[in-house]
Amino acid sequence: MFYFIYWFLNFSLWELILRTALSPAFFSRYLLLTLCFCGLYAAIAAMLAKLLPKRARRAYFIILNLFFTVLYVSQFIYYRIFKVLYTVNSIGKAGQAMEFMKDTLLQMAGSVLAIVLLLLPLIFVIINPLWDKVKDFIGRDRVREKTAFYLPMAGIMLFAAILTIVLATGSDQVNSPRHLLFEDNLPLVAADRMGVLTAMIRDFSDKPGEDGGKLLILDPSEKTGENAGSEGSEDTDASRSSESAKAPASTAAPSESHADPTPTPEPLFTPEKQVLPSLDFAALAASEENETYKNLDLYFAQADPSLTNEKSGLYEGYNFIFITAESFSPYAIHPELTPTLYYMYQNGYHFSNFYNPVWGVSTLDGEYAGLLGTIPKAGVWSMTESADNVMDYAPGNMLRRQGYK
Repeated sequence: MFYFIYWFLNFSLWELILRTALSPAFFSRYLLLTLCFCGLYAAIAAMLAKLLPKRARRAYFIILNLFFTVLYVSQFIYYRIFKVLYTVNSIGKAGQAMEFMKDTLLQMAGSVLAIVLLLLPLIFVIINPLWDKVKDFIGRDRVREKTAFYLPMAGIMLFAAILTIVLATGSDQVNSPRHLLFEDNLPLVAADRMGVLTAMIRDFSDKPGEDGGKLLILDPSEKTGENAGSEGSEDTDASRSSESAKAPASTAAPSESHADPTPTPEPLFTPEKQVLPSLDFAALAASEENETYKNLDLYFAQADPSLTNEKSGLYEGYNFIFITAESFSPYAIHPELTPTLYYMYQNGYHFSNFYNPVWGVSTLDGEYAGLLGTIPKAGVWSMTESADNVMDYAPGNMLRRQGYK
């Protein structure tokens, strides 16, 4: 019983400290679910201890405490810096963290109390003079020892039964505990619902398999565009392009006539809507069981597929400049300090209802989405893993086929 109580208090302490940092609502029904998972892990750790010889248990406790202490402390500091949890896939790239050593030390200095609390279980098992006395008291009676062996097993079955009932009867909606455990791998949301350790176990179970985590966007034998063969090429770039999609003007510096602010360009032609044959999305939605795909089918069922719209040809002849700025904010735009950005901001399009997801790999996933127009795969470094993939439909490749350089 002592071993179970000890590990339950350990896991609860670690999870509660992390919860104060990353959960928007500390006291919620998810707190009880997190504690249930703590009970399950405590029962497993206690049973494993009982399987070991008495002389090996002290080393077992120290090693296990050291492992979980490093895990929770590192996740705590990582979250304080990046506002996300690192994934199992990112552990192999931990060397890049040296670039943020100054930030790490600053966060550690500002979180001394939390870090000390996270270290308490390890300190207790190493230097507490009462440890041996408590251990001897627990193992004094053979009957007590045998009984204590079955208690963790009973605890495992009890907490497993509770979690099974909760998850089986719970909602399957997006971001629900059940959905996070069996469908989407979202470490930060899962940590709020079920605890950091459960989120990491879920992330580990979602690691790439035999494919090595490659994001198979398109098989090289199915290349499109200028890379495709002549057979079946009726639907190539030429047929997909309208008269307004000719190569843009040279990328040379603009003439003096363009130096002064100019009004918003007018369309160079009145686009003629080219309606394409449509799939029966309503029928697809009726036969679809996946709720996400069904909603997409219903959305497309209400839209007329077309190659053109009211914006087609509006910027023919203009150069295209794509700017990526990490942690950028409109507060950095000033009419005197950054006049060009200020002009673009004042005279361009405003997406005032835009929200950026919390990517699992933070900055790199944001760059991946911006450059490739594709949602990154959770749990892997998508930019690296997809380096050898065919990306004919990435924005840069599509613009290149239109003559941009």
